[in-house]
Amino acid sequence: CSDKTGTLTKNEMTVQALDGDPELLLTAFLLCNDAKWGKREVIGDPTEAAFLLYADRESEDQKKTDVRDRKKRGRENERWTEKLRREWVRSAAQPFDSERKRMTTVCRRQDRIVSFTKGAPDVILKRCRYEMEEDKIVPLTRERRTEIEAEITRMSARALRVLAGAYRELQTGKMPDGKREKQVGQLEQNLIFLGLAGMMDPPREAAAGAVEAFRRASVRTVMITGDHADTALAIARQLG
Repeated sequence: CSDKTGTLTKNEMTVQALDGDPELLLTAFLLCNDAKWGKREVIGDPTEAAFLLYADRESEDQKKTDVRDRKKRGRENERWTEKLRREWVRSAAQPFDSERKRMTTVCRRQDRIVSFTKGAPDVILKRCRYEMEEDKIVPLTRERRTEIEAEITRMSARALRVLAGAYRELQTGKMPDGKREKQVGQLEQNLIFLGLAGMMDPPREAAAGAVEAFRRASVRTVMITGDHADTALAIARQLG
């Protein structure tokens, strides 16, 4: 038996695809995220770090266009992730764990309070009642759920690890206490679905050779992973 992530794969996550409004989706994935920038690299879980690297790389062109404004404010070297988190102040969080398969944070921006949730797509989708469609919140119909599930399958078949993002607007004055994790968890209902992110963790170069060596020795190999079954199958096929 072998664990997949970091053993059969490099544990070097990169964002490969976004299905949904990129800015809204990245906002959710960056604010519902514990990774942070150190002096030269991102510190934290590889999956969460991948979103920081992707967002700040994609925002380089935008940063060039507003350099004059940033210099006036003394923030010419500020990353987009840092700017976003400065504007949205976190007040509470329910961390990710293998049983819940999701994470939720509560953030405030001026008078607006929002909970952001990310996690396994099947888990998040079950908790969504609405979705964003052309800047409007609309009911999440059965037909749309079927379409989203089909997209999850397509992305997983490409050996992508798929995460879903969602959010919920909260009433002013009803922001949970940061120490009350159970109260934060109660916000994970009637969510607004934002979309999907597909991430790639490439196989190690030597892993396929090791699997082949075990096969020649008549040893049956078993891969252990918490990923979607289609993602695991795609990786297994790459490893032979």
